[in-house]
Amino acid sequence: GDAAVVVSPWPVNECSPLVGAKTTSRLDYLLAHDDARSRGADEAILLNTRGMLVEGSGSNLFLVVAGRLSTRALVTELIEVAERDDLTVDDLRLAPEAFLTSTTRGVQPISSVDGEPLRSAPGPLTTAARTALDKLRAATLEP
Repeated sequence: GDAAVVVSPWPVNECSPLVGAKTTSRLDYLLAHDDARSRGADEAILLNTRGMLVEGSGSNLFLVVAGRLSTRALVTELIEVAERDDLTVDDLRLAPEAFLTSTTRGVQPISSVDGEPLRSAPGPLTTAARTALDKLRAATLEP
Protein backbone atom coordinates (compact mmCIF):
# COMPACT_ATOMS: atom_id res chain seq x y z
CA GLY A 1 0.00 0.00 0.00
CA ASP A 2 0.90 3.67 0.21
CA ALA A 3 2.99 5.24 2.96
CA ALA A 4 2.03 8.01 5.35
CA VAL A 5 5.18 9.89 6.37
CA VAL A 6 6.03 12.48 9.03
CA VAL A 7 9.05 14.74 9.23
CA SER A 8 11.34 13.75 12.09
CA PRO A 9 11.92 16.46 14.72
CA TRP A 10 15.59 15.42 15.08
CA PRO A 11 18.09 16.47 12.40
CA VAL A 12 20.82 14.23 11.04
CA ASN A 13 24.28 15.82 11.29
CA GLU A 14 25.62 15.95 7.73
CA CYS A 15 29.00 17.09 9.08
CA SER A 16 29.56 13.94 11.13
CA PRO A 17 32.64 11.94 10.09
CA LEU A 18 30.39 8.86 10.16
CA VAL A 19 28.05 10.11 7.43
CA GLY A 20 28.02 7.59 4.61
CA ALA A 21 29.78 4.94 6.70
CA LYS A 22 27.96 1.62 6.86
CA THR A 23 29.12 1.32 10.49
CA THR A 24 27.10 4.36 11.58
CA SER A 25 24.90 3.66 14.58
CA ARG A 26 21.35 3.43 13.30
CA LEU A 27 19.96 4.34 16.72
CA ASP A 28 18.94 7.83 15.60
CA TYR A 29 17.13 6.31 12.60
CA LEU A 30 15.39 3.76 14.85
CA LEU A 31 14.27 6.51 17.23
CA ALA A 32 12.93 8.58 14.32
CA HIS A 33 11.09 5.52 12.98
CA ASP A 34 9.55 4.73 16.39
CA ASP A 35 8.48 8.38 16.72
CA ALA A 36 6.80 8.20 13.30
CA ARG A 37 4.96 5.00 14.25
CA SER A 38 3.80 6.59 17.51
CA ARG A 39 2.34 9.44 15.43
CA GLY A 40 0.43 6.98 13.23
CA ALA A 41 2.78 7.18 10.24
CA ASP A 42 4.63 4.46 8.32
CA GLU A 43 7.97 6.22 7.96
CA ALA A 44 10.00 9.16 9.26
CA ILE A 45 11.57 11.59 6.80
CA LEU A 46 14.92 12.88 8.07
CA LEU A 47 16.36 16.36 7.56
CA ASN A 48 19.95 17.49 8.00
CA THR A 49 21.01 20.39 10.24
CA ARG A 50 20.42 22.80 7.32
CA GLY A 51 16.79 21.64 7.15
CA MET A 52 17.26 19.85 3.82
CA LEU A 53 15.72 16.46 3.06
CA VAL A 54 18.04 13.49 3.56
CA GLU A 55 16.10 10.18 3.43
CA GLY A 56 13.62 8.00 5.24
CA SER A 57 14.61 6.29 8.47
CA GLY A 58 14.65 2.96 6.62
CA SER A 59 14.23 3.98 3.00
CA ASN A 60 15.35 6.28 0.21
CA LEU A 61 13.14 9.24 -0.66
CA PHE A 62 12.25 10.35 -4.19
CA LEU A 63 10.10 13.29 -5.21
CA VAL A 64 9.13 15.06 -8.38
CA VAL A 65 10.31 18.68 -8.51
CA ALA A 66 9.66 20.77 -11.62
CA GLY A 67 8.80 17.62 -13.57
CA ARG A 68 12.05 15.83 -12.67
CA LEU A 69 12.49 12.91 -10.34
CA SER A 70 14.88 14.00 -7.57
CA THR A 71 16.59 12.22 -4.72
CA ARG A 72 19.54 12.20 -2.35
CA ALA A 73 20.22 8.51 -2.99
CA LEU A 74 21.94 7.11 -6.04
CA VAL A 75 19.68 4.40 -7.37
CA THR A 76 19.74 6.22 -10.66
CA GLU A 77 20.60 3.24 -12.86
CA LEU A 78 16.89 2.51 -13.25
CA ILE A 79 15.58 5.82 -14.53
CA GLU A 80 16.95 9.31 -15.00
CA VAL A 81 17.13 10.97 -11.60
CA ALA A 82 18.67 14.26 -10.47
CA GLU A 83 20.60 13.95 -7.21
CA ARG A 84 20.03 17.06 -5.10
CA ASP A 85 21.03 18.14 -1.61
CA ASP A 86 18.88 21.28 -1.50
CA LEU A 87 15.38 19.81 -1.27
CA THR A 88 13.17 21.10 1.53
CA VAL A 89 10.12 19.82 3.39
CA ASP A 90 8.07 22.26 1.29
CA ASP A 91 9.40 20.56 -1.87
CA LEU A 92 8.10 17.29 -0.44
CA ARG A 93 4.74 18.73 0.62
CA LEU A 94 4.23 20.38 -2.79
CA ALA A 95 5.53 17.45 -4.85
CA PRO A 96 3.04 16.06 -7.36
CA GLU A 97 4.59 12.65 -6.66
CA ALA A 98 6.83 11.20 -3.99
CA PHE A 99 7.79 7.67 -3.03
CA LEU A 100 10.05 5.61 -0.80
CA THR A 101 12.31 2.76 -1.88
CA SER A 102 13.99 0.03 0.14
CA THR A 103 14.75 -3.65 -0.25
CA THR A 104 11.69 -4.55 1.80
CA ARG A 105 9.15 -2.04 0.49
CA GLY A 106 10.22 -1.88 -3.16
CA VAL A 107 8.67 1.33 -4.53
CA GLN A 108 6.05 2.68 -2.12
CA PRO A 109 4.09 5.84 -3.00
CA ILE A 110 3.83 8.49 -0.27
CA SER A 111 0.18 9.31 0.35
CA SER A 112 0.56 11.98 3.06
CA VAL A 113 3.17 14.19 4.76
CA ASP A 114 2.52 15.15 8.39
CA GLY A 115 -1.13 14.25 7.89
CA GLU A 116 -1.60 16.32 4.72
CA PRO A 117 -2.43 14.24 1.63
CA LEU A 118 -0.22 14.43 -1.45
CA ARG A 119 -1.97 15.17 -4.71
CA SER A 120 -1.34 11.97 -6.64
CA ALA A 121 -0.23 8.59 -5.39
CA PRO A 122 1.02 6.80 -7.33
CA GLY A 123 1.79 9.12 -10.24
CA PRO A 124 3.35 8.31 -13.62
CA LEU A 125 6.99 8.60 -12.55
CA THR A 126 6.32 6.50 -9.43
CA THR A 127 4.72 3.85 -11.64
CA ALA A 128 7.69 3.99 -14.04
CA ALA A 129 10.11 3.56 -11.14
CA ARG A 130 8.13 0.59 -9.81
CA THR A 131 8.11 -1.03 -13.27
CA ALA A 132 11.85 -0.50 -13.68
CA LEU A 133 12.57 -1.95 -10.22
CA ASP A 134 10.34 -4.97 -10.88
CA LYS A 135 12.21 -5.62 -14.15
CA LEU A 136 15.57 -5.29 -12.41
CA ARG A 137 14.52 -7.68 -9.63
CA ALA A 138 13.16 -10.21 -12.14
CA ALA A 139 16.45 -10.07 -14.07
CA THR A 140 18.62 -10.56 -10.98
CA LEU A 141 16.66 -13.40 -9.38
CA GLU A 142 18.22 -16.85 -9.51
CA PRO A 143 16.58 -19.10 -12.15
